Amino acid sequence: MQGIGCHASAPEKGRNPVYLLEPIIGRVQSLADRLAALPGEHGSVALTNIYCTTASNNSVPQDATLVLDRRLALGETEELIGQEMDALVAGTEAQWCFSDIPATSWRGQAFVFHSFLPAWELPQGHPLAQQAARACEEVLGKPAALFKLGCSTNGVTTAGVFNLPTIVLGPGDLAVAHARDEYCPVQDLVDACGIYARLCSGSKGAAQ
Repeated sequence: MQGIGCHASAPEKGRNPVYLLEPIIGRVQSLADRLAALPGEHGSVALTNIYCTTASNNSVPQDATLVLDRRLALGETEELIGQEMDALVAGTEAQWCFSDIPATSWRGQAFVFHSFLPAWELPQGHPLAQQAARACEEVLGKPAALFKLGCSTNGVTTAGVFNLPTIVLGPGDLAVAHARDEYCPVQDLVDACGIYARLCSGSKGAAQ
């Protein structure tokens, strides 16, 4: 949202863009409530950041930006999300966009990360999921628990974008993922190596 910067001692001479965002913030909260009330699996939205361009802490900012984290459910398309965002800014001077992040691959290839991350799932009966479950049981000595992960991984590219069969399988405890004291027991790493080896040795037959 564009505003007009000025010295904070005379705010009436400027146009504070943060105040102009107030109706949009209310609409984000309403959208969050509507999504939360949907039955079954559903998406979510959260306002995760507000930042401004300002000359100093003694100046009215010249522009302000909201950052929204919109988590997707199966079937939610880029067109649908675009319509949601259009409704959030309707009747205001604000503009919205997906977060496109320029980057360079490890081979030096320039690319743009377009942050629309579609939801995806792999049926539990899929050969890849079944082979992984067998590998886990062989190594751990107990049946594997198959479940849907409630967070995002790089699987949004392999499965969500390229429709390649994908699972999330790794060591550690999700309860401490991204926590301040995150850790992974050494035995979990050893077990994971064994699981991956068994999964790879049986993957050819499972994929045919």
